[in-house]
Formats: sequence, C-alpha cells, structure tokens
Amino acid sequence: MPAWVIDKYGSNDVLRYTKNASFPIINYPNEVIVKVFAAGLNPIDVSMRGGYGANTLAMKRDPLNIKQSGSEFPLILGRDVSGVIMECGLEVKYFRERDEVWAAIPPWKQGSLAEFVVLSGNE
Repeated sequence: MPAWVIDKYGSNDVLRYTKNASFPIINYPNEVIVKVFAAGLNPIDVSMRGGYGANTLAMKRDPLNIKQSGSEFPLILGRDVSGVIMECGLEVKYFRERDEVWAAIPPWKQGSLAEFVVLSGNE
C-alpha cells in the first residue's frame, strides 16, 4: 500500500515514500478500515517525526513492556483523515461500508498519510 513513512526519528530526510506499507487489518471488533481521500499533517506530526513523545507513545503501544508489537517503525504520520469506510468490525453498528467519515487519529496509532487506515469506531 502506498504511504509516507519514517524508519527512524530525525529531520525531513527520514521521510520515505513507499508502495509497500503493510495494509491495515481489523484487530478489534469496534474498528473500521477507511480508504483515505484527504489527510492532514499537523505540528504534532512534525514533532513526532523528530522523536517527540517517543517514550510515552511506546508505553501506550506496549504498556507492559513485553515487546509483542515490535518496533514502532516504519511509522506512518498524519493525525487527520477523511475518507470512506471499506470494512467494519463485527461490533460496529453506527457505521456501514461506503459511509463517508472524518477522524482524528490518536498519536499511538499508524497515521493517515497512506492509502488506508484502521480506526476505532469512536475516533
């Protein structure tokens, strides 16, 4: 899947365009997959690219420090998204496939600078 990613923290030179980013999957029954039509790049994304909040975000991704999820890299930035729902988890009742949506993505999740993104139904 096409996406803008970083493989380490740093300045603009760590940004990399790839056509081979992992396609997001639904892990929880309240999640949806959204095809991205528009994405926003915010000051928090620029700060995150430089490593801002890395320790806090690692704790949120892996609160017991058991390293089940591996590295946060490659990391897709972008906190705002609008698009259309392509797939719904089993417990999603308030959205349907083909619904147009917008969302603010939490910083501990993969971002919106990609063709698809997975979101919780309440984001």
